[in-house]
Amino acid sequence: MNLRRMDIRLLRELQAEPGLRRIDDLLERVWGLRPGTRTRTLDTHLHHLRRAGYRIRRVRGVGVALEGEPDPP
Repeated sequence: MNLRRMDIRLLRELQAEPGLRRIDDLLERVWGLRPGTRTRTLDTHLHHLRRAGYRIRRVRGVGVALEGEPDPP
């Protein structure tokens, strides 16, 4: 699966600071959205990354963490 430009921006942001990342921080840094913005954008791009083989943990209402990279082909 090919990743889209915004998928890659999200992935780079998750890789830059390992561990649990706040949802509001990701929405602001990747998409420029204000804290508290309600959107499904993050969920859509997390879905793309999971389909590409990335292991991502989502703690509802708290944050997101990159747990692992895809296995090499």
